[in-house]
Amino acid sequence: MVRHVLEAATRLKPAKVIGVVAPGATAVAAAFAPHPTVVQDRPLGTAHATKAALGQLKGHSGPVLVVFGDAPLITAATMRALLAACAAGKAAVGVLGFRAADPTPYGRLIMKDDELEKIVESKDAVGAERDVDFCNSGVMCIDGALIASLLGAIRNDNAKGEYYLTDAVALARAQGHRTIAVEGDEEEFQGINSRAELAVAETSLQWRLRSAALEAGVTMTDPGTVWLAADTKLGTDVTIGPKWCSPWVGAWCESARSHSPATTADTITRTNRPVVRRRRRRTRNGGVWRIDRSSAHCSSWRRCGGVIASTGAARGSLKTNS
Repeated sequence: MVRHVLEAATRLKPAKVIGVVAPGATAVAAAFAPHPTVVQDRPLGTAHATKAALGQLKGHSGPVLVVFGDAPLITAATMRALLAACAAGKAAVGVLGFRAADPTPYGRLIMKDDELEKIVESKDAVGAERDVDFCNSGVMCIDGALIASLLGAIRNDNAKGEYYLTDAVALARAQGHRTIAVEGDEEEFQGINSRAELAVAETSLQWRLRSAALEAGVTMTDPGTVWLAADTKLGTDVTIGPKWCSPWVGAWCESARSHSPATTADTITRTNRPVVRRRRRRTRNGGVWRIDRSSAHCSSWRRCGGVIASTGAARGSLKTNS
């Protein structure tokens, strides 16, 4: 799963990407390769996780973008918009927010004169704050020249005894710095902490992939039944019939012929083709090759834990937690 976030992050061409992972999370650390990782020894909050990456940020004065590794639908365009807004507004801290259909579970972004005044946790919201539907996604951009001092000033005097990165907003304002919020799409910030949430995110991703394919000239007779891998590539003027599933991750479909579940194997190619079991099926029109989909993948989500931190020089830097 973290690779979806990494792919979006690397499109920003950051100077550095750092992964913050839990102790013993070797599989998650491996997913960051070739980027370095650091270990958050104890789960003491988002600021604590970010602080674990400070050793990798020595000498860095550009923006640092903090992104959650369990929210794989975030796009490079949305992260780029936050970086651009912080640069244009000379903001020390920028936060990505969204208009929530149901803001109840989320922290509220309280705005004043086009600036982010504070972030109020859901349980602490009172009066008019409860009616605010502009919510915190957790994605933040922090001035690299200030990040160490801001993290060092964050305290854990709260009910959970954790260090919250959201406290950086109030601390930066207290020092006279600007803090801003940029609005994004709620769908992009879906966190995945259960199989049910994974299924919801998978549905969102599939419609994103289908829409992109349709926009690029692919015809789908029944889009809702077509399942694509995240890196499936389809040629122009391809027509896909109903109930078609991309037979493996990295599949290419280059023929302009019409494809249905029974006629795909001879029209899909891949540079390093995996072993795919085929069997001949007799139809009224004769035999056609088809793929045995016993091990086929669709979007290939992978569960992940930990945090990724990515840093970019003046052009932008980035970091994620889950």
